[in-house]
Amino acid sequence: MKILKKILLVFAILIIVLAIIGWMMPSSVHIERSMNMKAPVASIFNQVNVMKNWENWSPWKAMDPTMKVTYYDIPSGNGASYSWVGEESGAGKITLSDVKENESITTGLSFEGQGEATGGFRFEKEGEETKVTWYFDSEVGNNPFMRLFWKMGVGMMEDTFDKGLAAISDAAEKNPVSSTPSYNIEVKVMPAADYLFIHDTASIATIGQKLGTHYGAISAAMQSQN
Repeated sequence: MKILKKILLVFAILIIVLAIIGWMMPSSVHIERSMNMKAPVASIFNQVNVMKNWENWSPWKAMDPTMKVTYYDIPSGNGASYSWVGEESGAGKITLSDVKENESITTGLSFEGQGEATGGFRFEKEGEETKVTWYFDSEVGNNPFMRLFWKMGVGMMEDTFDKGLAAISDAAEKNPVSSTPSYNIEVKVMPAADYLFIHDTASIATIGQKLGTHYGAISAAMQSQN
């Protein structure tokens, strides 16, 4: 019985010590890792800006083969997003915002049952290379054990970011994107033509019915005039 009491006392002291250490930790987490890449900035930017391209380099996708990803209507740029669910990675959603082409992207992260966080990427020209910085910010609150948990996990997150940046570099080199759009412009002189039209307004609810009615009227006019 005395041994059990001693074990419980040691355990209680350990909990108190961990709580005190946790209280001493900061309530916010900032992780930032950078890497210089040889690929053109447009190709690197494209790997982050296009949601489906995250499959090429996401370190969490590689760590959790059970992860299932759902993409939404906006494929890239401001408002683009996807959600995920997996046995190892849990569930959440990531959304792109404040996208500045070839310069920076802000990410909003929502972790199911674990709050929210922000992050992003910066793309800076350095000589013949592009310096890419991936950062993450989160408020962990007043729970001392959560503060301690995040402090202990920072090193692992930094390693994960390094792997992700290396994968972005590799994917950008394998999938080059031109920094300037290529256009093929051809000038043609078109012959004069007659046309028929009906000018009208419509709401979302009535547009289908009105289009059908007006196309029918135009078709009848064309037939009557041969």
